[in-house]
Amino acid sequence: MKIIEQTQPARFDKAVVFCCDDNYLPFALFAARQIALLPGERDYDICIVSADMVDLPQSLQGLGLRVCRVDLDDMFEGQSLNGHFTEASYIRLGLPMAIGDAYRRILYLDSDVFVEGGDLSALMEIDMGAHCVAAVRDIWQWFTPGRPAAEFDTAGLSQASYFNSGVLVIDSAAYQLQNILDQCLETGRRLNGKLLLVDQSLLNIALHKKWAELPPKWNWQLSMKRPFFEQIEGPNIIHFISWAKPWNGDAKGGLPPRYRKAYARFLKAYFPHIQVEEPTRNRLREPLSLLIILLRHVATRRKLLRYLDRFAHDLDVKT
Repeated sequence: MKIIEQTQPARFDKAVVFCCDDNYLPFALFAARQIALLPGERDYDICIVSADMVDLPQSLQGLGLRVCRVDLDDMFEGQSLNGHFTEASYIRLGLPMAIGDAYRRILYLDSDVFVEGGDLSALMEIDMGAHCVAAVRDIWQWFTPGRPAAEFDTAGLSQASYFNSGVLVIDSAAYQLQNILDQCLETGRRLNGKLLLVDQSLLNIALHKKWAELPPKWNWQLSMKRPFFEQIEGPNIIHFISWAKPWNGDAKGGLPPRYRKAYARFLKAYFPHIQVEEPTRNRLREPLSLLIILLRHVATRRKLLRYLDRFAHDLDVKT
């Protein structure tokens, strides 16, 4: 994988990177704009990486985003591809090869994130020890750390911690040295059709017991069942992991309205052809639903706090 077209050269030696196609470009740009408008001097690039050269709205070009088109060739031949997992889903696996010559550290972000703040520059400078990737556990291991991952059984591996790949800090040189991409591609061909989350599964298998753990506030996976826990931690990056996204409807009324309103304002200004639908339901207005939600919070509060208390501060990385 290599860059074949770009809007500008790299300015810094680290970057926040989104990988997307035209379908997810508006939502990647929402988060990219949030990052660009964070206070203080920025010592990292913000990049959009795609297999096609995407066009930015004229009104967003002043943010200084770097857009890179990469040549995938037949790299992902033999991998699971369908309507949900496209080639754009796999690009993150090859980022250190495509842009690692320019960036020694990469902060990869999924396009469905909401950036509240945090020192992203400091996050990209963390000590990961011998590891090439740092990430946050998947949410189902927050409450039950020993919960098994089906992917490890499928790959014939012992059970271990399992991360969500929506936020990744990557050491480019170490990633290439450890040959992570080739491991992912080989596993993908061998287990084609047998893995649940494909790209995330491949990374977890390749990095089995070999990744650094970040505090959850860097990838706060918003739970529809427990929406109030967000207030306990004050996360830096919120990740919409469920089927409900702020821009595509919320039939069960579980997303806090502030997210939908923020996306509605952004899309109206820059992508007016995308309409944000008003939800037909708000569970927090329904007494029984609210009671069930509150009981879930009470029942799992101690487990969550036990997990959160493992981390003393934002940059307390477990290696």
